[in-house]
Amino acid sequence: MAEFAHLHLHTEFSLLDGMGRIDDYVARAKALGMQHIAISDHGVMYAAMDWHKAVKNGGLHPIIGMEAYLADGPIHAKERKSYHLLLLCENEVGYRNLLQLASKASLDGYYYRPRIDLDMLQKHRDGLIATSACLGGPVANNFLTNRPEIARSYAGSLAEIFGSDRFFIEVQDHGIPDQIETNRELVPLAKALGLQLVATNDVHYVNQADAPAQDVLVCVQTNTTLNDPKRLRSESDQLYFKSPAEMAAVFESLPDAVANTIRIAEMCSLDLGFNGYQLPKFDVPSGATPESYLESLCREGARQLYGHDGGEVGGEPPPGGQRRGEPVTAAERDHPGVGAGHYSRPRSRCRAVAVSPSAASRRANSSAIATLRCLPPVQPTARVR
Repeated sequence: MAEFAHLHLHTEFSLLDGMGRIDDYVARAKALGMQHIAISDHGVMYAAMDWHKAVKNGGLHPIIGMEAYLADGPIHAKERKSYHLLLLCENEVGYRNLLQLASKASLDGYYYRPRIDLDMLQKHRDGLIATSACLGGPVANNFLTNRPEIARSYAGSLAEIFGSDRFFIEVQDHGIPDQIETNRELVPLAKALGLQLVATNDVHYVNQADAPAQDVLVCVQTNTTLNDPKRLRSESDQLYFKSPAEMAAVFESLPDAVANTIRIAEMCSLDLGFNGYQLPKFDVPSGATPESYLESLCREGARQLYGHDGGEVGGEPPPGGQRRGEPVTAAERDHPGVGAGHYSRPRSRCRAVAVSPSAASRRANSSAIATLRCLPPVQPTARVR
């Protein structure tokens, strides 16, 4: 029986382009006896958590990825043209790097689309696997437009960034003549550069019968109608979730490209792990512990607000000096590192933080600590009713 993993797949989070729903993809994969499935929405990672949970709950191996928009040059250049580039998370390092790329694409590189460039890839390449993507990719697209030297240049640059073991030349065949033409160039290119091929289907919907509905969805995206002869349309009804046997038949002449989907899937071992606390690490000053540093911050705030750091609020300091307050001792058990990290910033720059621990005493403690470190101050109540 043929083995295959879908690595190029769009959900409904590829807005007005992808039509397949996450749960439907999972059900289809299970029905086909597949073990691995990847998500690669256009330019965003909105669906990453939902995908990971649903695929895990379905007993399958989730792979997180994104089909990025690669600028044709640096992102600061206002050039509308961009390519597609498939990026998959190999591990947690790769996941964090892909988050960085997705965020920077929207914040720094947005021009018609959220774009990245080669410099950004160089900086955030660790833990990521890349493929040359579809006909819109930097390699296939330049072959298609009769610019073979640029195609080879991009392939070489991406291989240098990711290494020959983490950059693959992607081949697709939806029965589209342009794909058949470019595949004739991509296969020898991979061999010449010492790169591996990987076969994908550009999945946008679950079943072949969904193709007409996806055509309507693209009309909504482009503000056109089905009757418009100039509208953007798919040339194929093959963008569905094919079985391993179907993919093996399509790429009968390239069995290694099919086998490499499993190889790549097994390289990806990201486990987001929803157990326990997912808290940032905060480095405290040398010689201090999170508890002692948070206590010093609270005492500093108390002195600024009340003139002393012991006794009752508004009262006199206790005889003999300072007394350790209940809000400070609460810091020792309620994740002091996070508290120290947040409340170490200047008091005037603090933001309101909603906290709702289960115990009323903890809510009071949190309020007291926030009062000592943030402006404008809000007096905590003497007791919580």
